[in-house]
Amino acid sequence: MSGLKKVLNIIPKEKKIEEKDISMNTLFKRVKIVTAVAFVVINVFVIFVVYKPMAETLKENQIQVFSLVSRLDYHVAEGALMRGVEASNGLSSRTMIRNAICDYKKGEISFDELQAFTNDKYADGAKTIEYLISAYRCVEGEEVAVYVNDGDDPEMLGKFMGCMNEQEPTETTVSILKGDYGILASIISPICAEEIIVGYDYVLYNLTEQMGNIDSNSICLDIISENEYHELLENSQFILNDVEITTIKKDDTYYSVGNVNDMIYTMSYETEETLFKNIMDQTQVIIIFGIAFFVFFVFIFYMFIIRYINKGLGSLENSRDTFKHIAYVDSLTKAYTRVFLSIWNESIRKSDRTYSIILIDIDHFKRINDAFGHLTGDKVLSEISGIFLEHIRNNDYFFRFGGDEFVLILEAFPFEKICEKLDIIIDRIKKIDLPEGSVGISYGTSFLETGDNLEEKINLADQKMYEQKLKKKK
Repeated sequence: MSGLKKVLNIIPKEKKIEEKDISMNTLFKRVKIVTAVAFVVINVFVIFVVYKPMAETLKENQIQVFSLVSRLDYHVAEGALMRGVEASNGLSSRTMIRNAICDYKKGEISFDELQAFTNDKYADGAKTIEYLISAYRCVEGEEVAVYVNDGDDPEMLGKFMGCMNEQEPTETTVSILKGDYGILASIISPICAEEIIVGYDYVLYNLTEQMGNIDSNSICLDIISENEYHELLENSQFILNDVEITTIKKDDTYYSVGNVNDMIYTMSYETEETLFKNIMDQTQVIIIFGIAFFVFFVFIFYMFIIRYINKGLGSLENSRDTFKHIAYVDSLTKAYTRVFLSIWNESIRKSDRTYSIILIDIDHFKRINDAFGHLTGDKVLSEISGIFLEHIRNNDYFFRFGGDEFVLILEAFPFEKICEKLDIIIDRIKKIDLPEGSVGISYGTSFLETGDNLEEKINLADQKMYEQKLKKKK
């Protein structure tokens, strides 16, 4: 150490200062070079190794969420349209006023008598249909009864009736009308008696409010024709596909389309800018903060990005789980939905197992709704579902098939045991509290074996269920 001190003491003071300045300048240059290189390397690493893969993951998840929300919108729109079709068919199948047409055809009553008999009863039936704009009954090209909902424009009815009267299909048909008045379903329902068409009901059904209720702030929903659907597919980029909807990209916009009725499709759409707005905002934040605070907070900021993106991914995952629950479980009855029935058939069903398929229908459910109100009807649906859910095993599945119909799927269950279990359940259902009378159900069964088609087996159970209903009426 003493030798080193001696050497240092020999060096002139000016020389030491000069060498010190050179050393500091060199160090400063090296720091700048290292900082610049580190800045480039870290930014390249953050952008290409961290941010871009995560941004792509975020985009993929965002597209999946968009597709899932669109799928829910599809089911809501499909349900709205089917309610209109079912209501129109129900109006056409009302027995008393349908029989009056038969009496007129046989010459037992005059056309004036037919009109007089039909008008009030037809209006009473039409009044019960929610979202109905108007209903028009025609026999042999002549008006028998007309009902226009309060608040709707009679001139609009006349405008569309001219078009509809030119059509006389052999089965219920639906077409969509769009304009300043909104989105309407034009439904033509044949009136059949003894397998002969004796007249037609022309119904205008309002979808505007129902569609508006399911439009989100950014995802828009529309109904399009088959021609519009094929035009949309031209020069588009395929993104996702499942049994019900197809997600595509065209002209910087994402679309999810699904067929709801013959040549009618739902179309959910959202622009790329809106869909990925949150991700783009995150990009700006990352760039600004990355440049501004690189020198002092590289590590902290890097951790912030990881946490922030993980939080975003977690939020998207939670959103997806929430939407799955909405899509898979019926909110009123807590039974599984038809969406989940398809998933069960495709993913859960075991190919080497035999299943019992039981289709259940509530007897005179419309009468319960009409007599005691829809709140009581909803309570009956909920209680019946609850009773079934209490009496099934963990490996059994209970679905709300539609309206007041349910499907029960039992694994490896003998037919005799099924009847015993259903008798117990029916006894419980009879005890459901109603202001008057009791609740009953009808059911039909079939067996789903290896290679069998689920839809065919449900249809078979449906036939047996209706046979049971007919026996009860005798």
